[in-house]
Amino acid sequence: DYYPDFVSQDTYRYYLKFSKPVTIVSAPKKVDYKNALGNLTINYSQPQPDAILIESYFVTAAEKVSPGKISDIATIFNAITELNHGEIQIKY
Repeated sequence: DYYPDFVSQDTYRYYLKFSKPVTIVSAPKKVDYKNALGNLTINYSQPQPDAILIESYFVTAAEKVSPGKISDIATIFNAITELNHGEIQIKY
């Protein structure tokens, strides 16, 4: 069994404002997982022509994850790792 340290919730929002309009050329894939460990949502959007919004929402809902669901933990942690190492390419 896997026991998270505690049930928790983390929300991050990064609003990037530029001096002129930009276009997102590429960004990591959007994520929306709900599984035995919890929920993870990662989203990239462009609310204004000169701004980019990066949002991450992670809820650890389980007090325990059974061995049969251990791949759920890897799914969420791998997505977080990809977010931490991801790149967004833009052009002016």
